[in-house]
Amino acid sequence: MGLLAAICLGLWLPLNSGNSPASAEPAPVPTEHNPQATATRSNPTVITQLMGQWQWQSPSGQVVTFIFAPDGRLVITVPVVSGGTRVAETHYTINSIPHPMHLDMALGETENALTIFELTPEGKLRLQLEGIRPNQPRPATFTSSAILFQKVSNATSLPPGALPTK
Repeated sequence: MGLLAAICLGLWLPLNSGNSPASAEPAPVPTEHNPQATATRSNPTVITQLMGQWQWQSPSGQVVTFIFAPDGRLVITVPVVSGGTRVAETHYTINSIPHPMHLDMALGETENALTIFELTPEGKLRLQLEGIRPNQPRPATFTSSAILFQKVSNATSLPPGALPTK
């Protein structure tokens, strides 16, 4: 299964169906995101490096963008076959203490998808998305299908013309 399938089927099913994925972890995600909680579990340098727009181009040429904002917002843009861009917004928290570092993405008020990431010496973001499913534990290691995102901007706002999915 490719990255877009992992995103749409595993994490952001609402992009294509309007259904909410099931809970991913017994511990609930706070309904209001607290950016200070993110900072207390993470190295400020990692948070600063993560902020901005990261892109990955699929073998078919589609560009997936992850936008990490300092307020704990994560915006994901995925092109759609009919043209235009689908946009999903969620909240995230990171924990930079373990290796690999932890990334938790809220899928709902009490739903969470757990994964791992690292910032490579080459300045890329390695993110394990393949195999991430609600109700499953965080992967312990990267697989050969982990995705390398390239940082394209420090901007944390939506790209022009992109509208959040309702």
